[in-house]
Amino acid sequence: MEKFCPECLQKQKFKKIKDEIIHEVKNESFTNEIKKIICEKCGEEIIEDEEFDKSLLMAFNKYREKYNLLFPSKIKSIRKKYDLSQRDFADIIGCSVATINRYENGALQDNVHDHLIRLIDNPENMDAIIKKNKDKIKTKTIKKMKKKLSELIKESKKSKLKSTYIEFLQDFEERFTGFKKFNIEKMANVIVFFTGEIPNLPKSKLLKLIWYSEFVNFKRTSLSICGTPFQHYKYGPVPLRFKHLLAIIEEDLNAITHEEIFHPYMGEVFKANIEFDKSLFSEEEIETLNLVYNQFKDYTASEICARSHDEKGYRETNHEDLIPYDYADAISI
Repeated sequence: MEKFCPECLQKQKFKKIKDEIIHEVKNESFTNEIKKIICEKCGEEIIEDEEFDKSLLMAFNKYREKYNLLFPSKIKSIRKKYDLSQRDFADIIGCSVATINRYENGALQDNVHDHLIRLIDNPENMDAIIKKNKDKIKTKTIKKMKKKLSELIKESKKSKLKSTYIEFLQDFEERFTGFKKFNIEKMANVIVFFTGEIPNLPKSKLLKLIWYSEFVNFKRTSLSICGTPFQHYKYGPVPLRFKHLLAIIEEDLNAITHEEIFHPYMGEVFKANIEFDKSLFSEEEIETLNLVYNQFKDYTASEICARSHDEKGYRETNHEDLIPYDYADAISI
């Protein structure tokens, strides 16, 4: 390639080489591999601006990784999450627009700003900071943020409920989970399978179909499908804290919808909102779901509840007891 050589003061042929460069970032050294071009006549070495900027950003990112600082893309995503301009975001952080612009384009942020931006990633913290600094923030920005924060705080609480619930279910002994860690995505799809196959599926029947699916699969393969713990309940075996489970699958995952009915009986029925994801399941698990569906598709809610009451695992446990998968061998399918 030909390029102007600042040493020869004329165009010369250059060749590309690889070398190392050391960047000093806050009194620390970071070494990167870099591409240079070298004049074939005088040996002048040149690092092009784009290549140098790329290497410097890599050095900054190594520093960020070492000291757990936010990356530019994360800073920008936090601002975008609140639908804020750089100007509004800067007012909340307490810095200039130019500073936010530099941070989002790769400049290394200071520790104070990093800590504050990390804090306001949580909507509840953002709400508290806006209330505390309301005199320093535009009224228009505060009004704009009010609705957005309400939505984000609600979503955050749902997310916490979901993660807390999953962690809670994953903490049980394996004999109560069928030797699997609870999997919310698979459970959602088990529910979608049955609500997709059976229109207006009553809640009590759905809960029994889940019970039979897990225990029948354990009987067939020595593993449950989703790792669900079950509890002895007055209407038969049910997933532990099933109200939380159904709420998460409906409200967080939007996989199902429920409707209250008053005739011919009072209760809730469920419908699928999404397609069943077959890819999450093994062939044996799909066979189990079909086996349970075919066995109980024509049962009423009362009939399947009565059937579950006759199962050994239910008969030999007491109200609110956990039902170990040891009883799967005695399941009547």
